[in-house]
Amino acid sequence: MAKIFGKTEEVKEEFKGFFDQNDTADGFEGINSETMAIPWLKIAQTLSPAMKENKPEYIEGLKVGDFYNSVTKEIYGSEVQMVVGKFDRGYVEWLPKRKGFVASHTVEEAEEIATDHTFGKWKIGENILQENYVYFVILLGHENDGVMIMSLSSTQIKKAKAWNKQLTTYIMKNGEKALPYYLKWRINTVEEHKEDNDWYGIAINGQGLITDESLYLAVKDERKLIEHKRVDYAQIDDTSSKVMNAESEDGDVDY
Repeated sequence: MAKIFGKTEEVKEEFKGFFDQNDTADGFEGINSETMAIPWLKIAQTLSPAMKENKPEYIEGLKVGDFYNSVTKEIYGSEVQMVVGKFDRGYVEWLPKRKGFVASHTVEEAEEIATDHTFGKWKIGENILQENYVYFVILLGHENDGVMIMSLSSTQIKKAKAWNKQLTTYIMKNGEKALPYYLKWRINTVEEHKEDNDWYGIAINGQGLITDESLYLAVKDERKLIEHKRVDYAQIDDTSSKVMNAESEDGDVDY
């Protein structure tokens, strides 16, 4: 028996004989959890580069409102099921009118460097500080894709706060509180509106506890690696800054 792509399967004799048992991974020592970017789970918006044929980010067959993987470009459709492995909160600094990514900051850093703490509109000089709720998730049925990041901000923060409440208050039948990564969730994209602006946000529905042991073990394994993985916050620019700048000067639109 052998573990192939996270599943234990019988290895056929002809497969075992295909590769040299003396082969080594010499030369790949530098490829590890620290040098692999975590994919972002994104939602295609009308102005997303992934929707434009003349952009390198273009994904054939992608529809507005679909979830997709920023690295593999896999399309997941308008509904996914997931387990949350970790939560984080921070701020992304944008140029004025969200014309470009500048940097990411912890909450503590943002509080210290912000020159304007107006509610909901923090700034560093003319640059904008945008609060982000970041979820490290594993998609059910796509466990081999590993951990992905889903970031919620602006209009989706209220939903994120309600989700966090559910993540931390679920009581199991034995009376004990479930750890957040014991729970499954169904996430759908939903069309939202504000004045003349349209975009896709999310709807969150609880699906109870994980019932598959292999999924539970996969989540545990991935959680151990999360701390060492590189998070490229500049990728938020792909589906946030350009779309938000076009739809609202204050950027009160997010996914």
